[in-house]
Amino acid sequence: MYAVLLLASAQAVFYAWQAEKAQRVRAADAEMAELAGAQRMLSQRIGRLAVLSDAEGVAAESAGEQLRASLDRAAVQGQRLDWLLAQAGGFQSESQDLVRTLATWSTTRQRLWSRAEALLESRLNGPTAGTRLLAAQVEIEVDPALEAAQDLVDELERLARRRYSTAADAAKLWATCSVLMFLILTLSVAEPTARMVKRQYLRLTAQAHELQRLALVAELTNNAVLISDAERRIVWVNRAFSDITGYGADEALGREPGLLLLHEDADPSIRAKLSLAIENGHGMRAQFLNRRKDGSELWLDLDMQPLRGDNGTLNGFVGVASDVTARRQAQAELRVAAIAFESLEAMVITDAKQVILKVNQAFTQITGYTASEAVGQVTGRLLSSGRHPPAFYAAMWQVLSESQHWQGEVWNRRRNGEIYPEWLSITAVADEAGRIQNYVAVFSDITLKKQAEKAIHSLAFYDPLTDLPNRRLLRDRLGQVLIASERHHTLAAVLFIDLDRFKALNDSRGHDVGDQLLIEVARRLRASVRAKDTVARQGGDEFVVILADLSSCLDQAMSQAAAIAEKIRSAVNEPVQLGNFAYVGSPSIGVCLFSGGGTSVDELLKRADIAMYQAKNSGRNAVRFFEQPSTVGVAVHPG
Repeated sequence: MYAVLLLASAQAVFYAWQAEKAQRVRAADAEMAELAGAQRMLSQRIGRLAVLSDAEGVAAESAGEQLRASLDRAAVQGQRLDWLLAQAGGFQSESQDLVRTLATWSTTRQRLWSRAEALLESRLNGPTAGTRLLAAQVEIEVDPALEAAQDLVDELERLARRRYSTAADAAKLWATCSVLMFLILTLSVAEPTARMVKRQYLRLTAQAHELQRLALVAELTNNAVLISDAERRIVWVNRAFSDITGYGADEALGREPGLLLLHEDADPSIRAKLSLAIENGHGMRAQFLNRRKDGSELWLDLDMQPLRGDNGTLNGFVGVASDVTARRQAQAELRVAAIAFESLEAMVITDAKQVILKVNQAFTQITGYTASEAVGQVTGRLLSSGRHPPAFYAAMWQVLSESQHWQGEVWNRRRNGEIYPEWLSITAVADEAGRIQNYVAVFSDITLKKQAEKAIHSLAFYDPLTDLPNRRLLRDRLGQVLIASERHHTLAAVLFIDLDRFKALNDSRGHDVGDQLLIEVARRLRASVRAKDTVARQGGDEFVVILADLSSCLDQAMSQAAAIAEKIRSAVNEPVQLGNFAYVGSPSIGVCLFSGGGTSVDELLKRADIAMYQAKNSGRNAVRFFEQPSTVGVAVHPG
């Protein structure tokens, strides 16, 4: 009887040892297969990042940093895989194919890594032809590395299956021998005991297999898994727990999960619910804020369930948590983007063919088109004012094609037909292959700005009372006429006009009446000259007229200037109705002919002013030319 029990005990110990050994082997096989697969993925990522890093700008810098990180990760995982393969030396002795596959993989990955390292060193001096060559070499090395890594994965899986099959055959053989031995013992002495031991053995084997499967699943999952005891202390964590939280198993075991991970800013209501569920031995699921080992924020979606024994006693808890930090950040960014989209500036999103997909409320306020009216329409057909030539839009799309951004001033049309100016900014959105997928346009109505600019310009260059060019604009235009007369060898004239006895009218009737007269005189002056001539208000009751493009013949030019001056004098002589009385005024006009020759603007105005005072001294209501014995001045006494 005792012999049977001793043999059964030995048998159970042996099978437990076998199960534990098989579990370790399977875990090592799974890790090797996972690492080999990771090497293939990292080789592919290194190739893609090498292409992206061969450029300029923030995107290229980011690709370079990611390439560096991928190389470091590939090296660390490669060392781990080499170590595991060395520990499982029986693999290599079993298969020459594995030896060849390992040699090929080691060679191809080393070539890929060395090319990528060379590319990173070359990028320190900026993109050059050398960096582009290195990037191309990295791309060439990617495919052999991918193929070698895949071959290694396949070979490891094949050998693992063969090992599992061999182990299964051995287990079957051992089980057969055991059954025969137990049968003999059962037939001889302890058949009832043997049946009991066999049942126990089968139960333990099934449990061992179940635990093995659960452990394998827990290790391979991307979610963090932890198990705590009844005292809330962590007794087991998987590899994903360490990857997500930054805490290794040795740092986590024996610690309370809440003290280890829970952030001090976590929602108090969630903390209270979590504590209550643990106190009552209940399960719960919640998202709450935690912290990683480095102190950074970590949002976990935790599903916690109690572990109970056969008698219902609480033995601890098992928690499965997924990292939702990136998802919550993306959700927050979407909320911010939604708020930004409904900004004061109009926004339009179109597809690659400029068909409107979405507009905001500001678009409707500016253009008058509702979202339902705009969506599905082509922007150019819906809003174009017709004021820009095709060349304008061709240049705009050329810039968009080259730099994926354009901004400038555009005239568009509202729904009611009103044409208005807007400041428009367009950005093209491309996919990973560089193909344009969408356009995002942001614009604002600058009608008020344009009006303000026009008002500022008017105040700077025009007289607010008569709306005539002021002294500043007068000097500018006189300078232009000086240059033009010299270039084209023509004569021009400047007329200095002063209203006779204006001060007496202003003093006796008031400034309002005087202003009415100035406005009317300004109107008559404009009506008396040609479209290309300039009428300006010098100040007070003084006006200046610039006659451009007169004849190149002195006599003819004098006749032209005299005729216009006389027309002005006659126009001013006409009665003006100022309120309830008619006023008859007169001007004194001084004329100065010129043809460039280095004469300054100030000198020309001075000469015309002298001629005007000569007209005053002659009895007013007269026209006098500046008298000087030269080609630019002559005395003329009309009528």
